[in-house]
Amino acid sequence: MSEDRITNLAYLVAQIGTFRNELEERRRFARKPVLWAASVEIRGKRCAGLIVDFSPGGARIRFEAEAETGDELLVVLDQFDTFGAKVIWQYDGEAGIHFVAAPAEVAAQVKGDAEPVTT
Repeated sequence: MSEDRITNLAYLVAQIGTFRNELEERRRFARKPVLWAASVEIRGKRCAGLIVDFSPGGARIRFEAEAETGDELLVVLDQFDTFGAKVIWQYDGEAGIHFVAAPAEVAAQVKGDAEPVTT
């Protein structure tokens, strides 16, 4: 790769967009934008959280607690249930989590009757 490509902002932005599209295509379940209040239990502490997108396989959640990739946590959703999860990525107060339960189990607990709220 030439140095010009590395310093070319338009090229880098295009590469990031391509990477993001490829990543989204690998997801087995479509994510729905939601705004669901949640409690998060991680490392023996409980804090408030907000689920901002959700699928039967995982979610993106905002919460104010230290988290690292691989951490296990519990996500408590009052309107549904408690879900065990694992942190897949985290950055700047947000984390991508993968539910421990099978996606069919998660979908059954949520029952698909919750209407997503666009942000």
